Amino acid sequence: MTPAQISTAIQWLIVSLFVAVLCLAQYQLATTRNQLTQALVDKSTLQTDADNLAESLRKSNADKAALAAESEQLALQLQQVSLQKAELIGRHHALKNQLNQLLQDTTNEDAKAWRDAHVPNDVVRLLSHAADCAQRARLHDSVCVTARSSDARVPSDPSATTRDPVPANAANRVPSQSSNGRADAVSDR
Repeated sequence: MTPAQISTAIQWLIVSLFVAVLCLAQYQLATTRNQLTQALVDKSTLQTDADNLAESLRKSNADKAALAAESEQLALQLQQVSLQKAELIGRHHALKNQLNQLLQDTTNEDAKAWRDAHVPNDVVRLLSHAADCAQRARLHDSVCVTARSSDARVPSDPSATTRDPVPANAANRVPSQSSNGRADAVSDR
């Protein structure tokens, strides 16, 4: 090889090396641009997620504050109900003691006979069950539901052939029944 050919070969080698380095730089630049574009998309997604989480946290804190305020109100109401319950229990015991004292101190013979009369256990259970079923909380108890009277209208005279129904009020109920179907003699008299 002659020195001119060697010089040309070296020039081609340098140009080829320069082109290879230039292509490699172009590839790295394109890869970096793609990575930058993906990073910007990821940043936008993360920013949106962060904004959504911040809004959710703000709403959660507002809900938490509202629940705390409601909890305080419920605690006050519960305290008032507890005080009223204690007052009613105290009044109940006082009235019960007063009634027992009146029954003990009575001079009326009928009252003494009534006081000393034995009440059968079956009657006590019947009255206790009726009192339990009269409580609002027990209205859905299966025993109490089946024991309630029906709202069906009853004929006024069983021997009558026409079977005229008992006159009803505007709610189409017998006057001695409340809207829940139980006898309520006090409210309609």
